[in-house]
Amino acid sequence: MSSRYPSDPSGAEWKQIEPIFDRFRFDEHDPRDLLNAVFYILKTGSQWRMLPSDYPPWQTVYYHFRKWRRLNLLQRPLGRIRRAARVASGRDPSPSAAVIDTQSTRAERQAGLRPGAGPKQAGDRTKTTRDRPCTGPSTGGRCSSGE
Repeated sequence: MSSRYPSDPSGAEWKQIEPIFDRFRFDEHDPRDLLNAVFYILKTGSQWRMLPSDYPPWQTVYYHFRKWRRLNLLQRPLGRIRRAARVASGRDPSPSAAVIDTQSTRAERQAGLRPGAGPKQAGDRTKTTRDRPCTGPSTGGRCSSGE
């Protein structure tokens, strides 16, 4: 299968990641077709059952995707492509710094309950109508007047 979709790796990209898949045995399907199908699903967000008929059957692609994901194999091709793209643009293969968008993080909030929210703890009582002194005769600390 040739590149038919924008999600398919180019020939040069495939040459860089092809050695990763040499250790696996593929009986019926070309590993490039399987990887193209996985990249198609990841790029489009489509359902596995809606994989175009140009690709191998979705069950086969899904089986290999799960196996590769368990082996952390999908991160390696992407890392190779990223490093090659950085070298081609005249940069170091690995980034020396990272930028985090601080506008989207909230440093002032902590996980857990806010003060005053949630169930009351011992010693943290507020006055309610039940806390009024009992005016009628009481037995066992309770009012018998129906309050």
